[in-house]
Amino acid sequence: AGILISMPHDFLARVVKEDLNLTLPAQGNYGLGNVFLPTDVSQREHCKKAVEEIAHQQGLVVQG
Repeated sequence: AGILISMPHDFLARVVKEDLNLTLPAQGNYGLGNVFLPTDVSQREHCKKAVEEIAHQQGLVVQG
């Protein structure tokens, strides 16, 4: 289940630049997601790799 909300592009672009040193594509050309990961370090790394692999299989790029 999830909630769809609109986030202001200018705000997101600023936060992503400040926190991740990344530049967002033009408004409407990207999507955002949230993943809850385990606190155990080895499990966390395993899950991060799995999420990135699945995203790649779907033609997506994980940026943060």
